[in-house]
Amino acid sequence: MRKVLLATTALVAMTGAASAEVALSGYYEFGYASMEDDLTTDRDTMFTEGEIHFNFTNTADNGMTLGFHTQMVTHSHDDRSTGDKMDSSYLSIASDMGTFRLGEYDSIESTFATYHPGGRNMITGDDWTLGVVNSAGAAITSGLRSSATGGAYGDVANVTYLSPSMGGLTFGMTYELGDNTATASGGEYQSNNDSGDNADTAIGVGYSTEVAGASVSVQAQVADNGESSSSKVKTTTVGTNISFGDISLAVSKVDYESGTTTESDTMGYGIGYQVSDDLSIAVNLVDSEATVSGSTDDLDTTSYSVSYNIVPGLNFALALNSSDFVDSSNTSNNMKSDEMRASIQASF
Repeated sequence: MRKVLLATTALVAMTGAASAEVALSGYYEFGYASMEDDLTTDRDTMFTEGEIHFNFTNTADNGMTLGFHTQMVTHSHDDRSTGDKMDSSYLSIASDMGTFRLGEYDSIESTFATYHPGGRNMITGDDWTLGVVNSAGAAITSGLRSSATGGAYGDVANVTYLSPSMGGLTFGMTYELGDNTATASGGEYQSNNDSGDNADTAIGVGYSTEVAGASVSVQAQVADNGESSSSKVKTTTVGTNISFGDISLAVSKVDYESGTTTESDTMGYGIGYQVSDDLSIAVNLVDSEATVSGSTDDLDTTSYSVSYNIVPGLNFALALNSSDFVDSSNTSNNMKSDEMRASIQASF
């Protein structure tokens, strides 16, 4: 999606430094969304998103590779500009022993998440959070999820280690300190944040192999904010991806705990088919159940997507999304919603 626009070699003017490879890439997306539910919401909107990525790498004589990555976000899935800002800035140190990443970036959760097949704009994927609200107009934040990827959302300063592949087996760990406020939006919990001063850790493991002509990968991760009692937040994710020929499959499960009153289980199923070199289609289903203070809520989500490469570097994506929310403690909050999202993205 994000192809290299510029790759040059520059001399770095500092003592002991050799030449550094500099790569510049980016993308820009423009889209339209139309959403309605059976309560009060009926809206149309346009949205934009854009990023510019800067990557610097330098390989020392002993084989160690140093890297610096940062990106400029120009817009972020909204009808208004969020203002240009630098984001995801980190230093990487790689050798035969693995890679250390120091700085502000996703935790290891994103590396060992199970990503489902499909194009952009699918609410069952990692790209969006579900815009479902209750009858009072407030977002559903009771641990329900429209996505079963299990990836982290948001960038937090951390130290991350990723091992080299050992016969298809990899593992990694993220460690961070902070005093952040846990947040949620549309059912997608930012599990790397906490409400206290304890350490946050995330541990992940993955294995990939070939079986009877099919590519199979299994990945799992656990994220814990190090808190207890009412401040506790823990997320456990496990899933598998299988691809053979033009067909790709994914199954994943996310278990979530928040404090002493909220638990949720989310199952995700996805299938994708590569119709041609430029055209792909996918279907994803997500079933999420949350128990909050003894009351059980349910969110079922279905997404259909089409992705088409118009020319190299220019892609069109269309998704049809449906959701069904059931609030066992207040049936007046029950709702069904349907949404169409379409966007065109240019990658450089």
